[in-house]
Formats: sequence, C-alpha cells, structure tokens
Amino acid sequence: MSGDWSAVADAIRARMAELGTTQRELADRSGVSVATLRQLQNNYGPRRRARHTLEDVSKGLQWPAGHLAYVLDGAAGASEGAEPGWQTEVAELRSLIADLAERVDALERKNRSR
Repeated sequence: MSGDWSAVADAIRARMAELGTTQRELADRSGVSVATLRQLQNNYGPRRRARHTLEDVSKGLQWPAGHLAYVLDGAAGASEGAEPGWQTEVAELRSLIADLAERVDALERKNRSR
C-alpha cells in the first residue's frame, strides 16, 4: 500500500495531541501494538500495512474507520475550487453509514437467534 505515509504520521500525531492520548492508550483502544503505532506515528520505514490496521487506528483515534486510509491516498485535502474539507466529510459519512449498517445487521442477527 503506497501513499503519503508522512501525512498519515502527521494526522496521527496531531489527533493524539488533540485527544491527549498516549501510544499505550491508543494501543489499548485500537488493538494495534505500540511498536506499530510508533512506526506509523513517526513514519519509520513505511512498509505494506493491512488496510484494517489503519482502520483500527482510525477508530482508536475516534475517527471513522476509513479516515487514515483516505489521508494515505492523499484525498484528505480539498479539491481546487471546492469547499474545504468536503471530501473528508463525505468519506466520514460513508464510513459512519457502513458502521451503522454493520450494527443494524448484528442486531437483526441477534434478534433472529432468540
């Protein structure tokens, strides 16, 4: 998975500072090891990462699951002539809708099994 790993590192650092969270706390919330978080946060030797790793870190940072993948793809900024941030908002809304759909499906399965 290639992309702008520097932007991912910047986003993680900024969000951790905003939330006042440590690597250990983020590791606990995301299920991603402290070592992996350190590599992502400091952009040490970017390498192939599973998409779900970025999703887990995004969720741990209280972002929609697809946020860091969106940053990695270089799509987090606004397009020329467009309202700033609209692409990020659309990605976040899509991710939230997908999360809600998963929750509804889980509730429906639970109700059917009763």
